[in-house]
Amino acid sequence: MFKTKLFILTCCLAICAAPTVSVEKIDQIPDYYQRDRAFGGFPRAGAVYCGPVAVSNSLYWFAQNGYSRIMDITENSKKDQHKLIKLLGSEKYINTGSGGSSPDMICTGVRKFLNERAYRDAKIRFYGWRPVPEQFRAGSTIPELSLAKEALSKNNAVWLNIGWYDYNEKKKEYKRTGGHWVTFVGYGHDGKKQDSEVLIIHDPETRWRHNDYIRVEKISEGMLTGKMKNLPQNASGYNCFPSGYKRYGIIEGMIVLEMPPRSSETVSLPY
Repeated sequence: MFKTKLFILTCCLAICAAPTVSVEKIDQIPDYYQRDRAFGGFPRAGAVYCGPVAVSNSLYWFAQNGYSRIMDITENSKKDQHKLIKLLGSEKYINTGSGGSSPDMICTGVRKFLNERAYRDAKIRFYGWRPVPEQFRAGSTIPELSLAKEALSKNNAVWLNIGWYDYNEKKKEYKRTGGHWVTFVGYGHDGKKQDSEVLIIHDPETRWRHNDYIRVEKISEGMLTGKMKNLPQNASGYNCFPSGYKRYGIIEGMIVLEMPPRSSETVSLPY
């Protein structure tokens, strides 16, 4: 009896777990360049528009895959996405300013955007140390990549908030100097071979590469420091990757968007 229950539990875990490699969506989800000047570009030459761009990559994919109320799609896909990005970044939604887009601004703006398009059942959850309204907080200050992978395998959108940090080896301190948003699109492959430590992202700041492959590792000790609210934080457990000499990108936040089942989409029937 015990062996039977154990076998059932093992099978359930195997079924529920995310696959070890996910590359199916890397060429399906858009990868818009935030500084692209087409159609007039974006405010401040797009320098602070990584947030709306990262979000738009996923929302455009949803619109192409059954969620038609998100936006109208024409034959000019680039123009369509540009229009979506400008709308998302406007005062009406994310309200991207000179300081970019905070997790609070993105969660609140996307919530309003989806509500107005009758997707009130969509769920938005934030993992990380940065402040967001209680309705979005998932409870964990460390974005667990296992959750990101599981979310992606369930066709949810995942946006990673990467903080840029300078590392002081003597003090074992990571000092925050800036931040960035990217779209999480796959994992487990580096473009040539399987690698369980690799994440595949669409980075709004890179123009000529369609997919960016970053190899991450967990921080074992140290502190995250800086002038932002909720800092300092214990750095142990956060995932990072080198971005320069004694400089690291640290995945400090993660937003997961779970859309309602497509069966809830309104269908127009002929008379």
